[in-house]
Amino acid sequence: MNDDGKKRSQNSYYVCPVCKQPLTPTTNGLLCQRDNVEYSAKNGIPDFIVDDLTESTNLLLRSTEIVDNIAKTYEGPSWYDMMDKMHAESGLSSILK
Repeated sequence: MNDDGKKRSQNSYYVCPVCKQPLTPTTNGLLCQRDNVEYSAKNGIPDFIVDDLTESTNLLLRSTEIVDNIAKTYEGPSWYDMMDKMHAESGLSSILK
């Protein structure tokens, strides 16, 4: 059961962002059977944004492609290698200090 006491499908961990009904897993992602909308998934991560953000009136949303490209840098191995080296040279025993 979910928070409002309704039964949820055992295989569904996600609900539709519009109608809040459980989503059904498909080959390509997740399907809202009530609204007949399929949300795609990449590497098992669902994408609930169905609008073309490049058409948005919001500048931040329109620039998501730029942000995605920047993220590839700091999520990549070269970023972690550089941060490891900086941490090692700092002499700190923990990055949390």
